[in-house]
Amino acid sequence: MERSEQRPKSKGGRPAKAVRKEKQFSLRFTEAEYATVKEKAANAGLTFTMYLRIMALLGQVKARQNEDERQAVKQLITMASNINQLAKVAHQQGLLTAMQLFERYRKQFDEVINQLTNDK
Repeated sequence: MERSEQRPKSKGGRPAKAVRKEKQFSLRFTEAEYATVKEKAANAGLTFTMYLRIMALLGQVKARQNEDERQAVKQLITMASNINQLAKVAHQQGLLTAMQLFERYRKQFDEVINQLTNDK
């Protein structure tokens, strides 16, 4: 049986990238320096080469939030939605009740913000 259609042969392989990195640079580290940079890259959640590239271009890499910081941010978001409910309480039950609730939430906000600022 013969094929009636002739398909062009595919070269195969990976498709060409839109932006090609053509320049290469070599860098040497001592064992201690290499371990330090590798640890910083891991803390930032980046690969070793991506960390070095960002440091070379921008001069700084901001580390991702750790689990404690993420939990504190989630807690702040929850508390912010509770603050929105205070307006509703103020309209329904009066300003005095809303002020008491607000005071409780303000203390919680202060604790979370202190926790975030003390971690840095």
